[in-house]
Amino acid sequence: MSEALWLKQIIGQMMYLGSDVKSVHLYGDNQGSLSLAENPEFHQRTKHIDVKHHFIREHITTGVIDLWYIASSEMAADGLTKPLTAANHAKFVQQLRMKVVKVN
Repeated sequence: MSEALWLKQIIGQMMYLGSDVKSVHLYGDNQGSLSLAENPEFHQRTKHIDVKHHFIREHITTGVIDLWYIASSEMAADGLTKPLTAANHAKFVQQLRMKVVKVN
């Protein structure tokens, strides 16, 4: 997340004024963590939450970060972090908009 905020700052310093960088969109497939980040409600199970989560909440409140749910099956980042079956690898390549080139 800090990398995304850093990139947003760099783009701002380049004086890009497009509306597509008003907030950083972060996609996640864990609905529990997304709701916890957006809802500052205190629960007994959340009393030991790390300071970095309060940092995320602050940026959500100010509108700098937008959290979006995406189903695990649609998460393109999984191709970089998990072993994939052949079918899932083909889907990963498609999600990246890559083309398979056959070399003779």
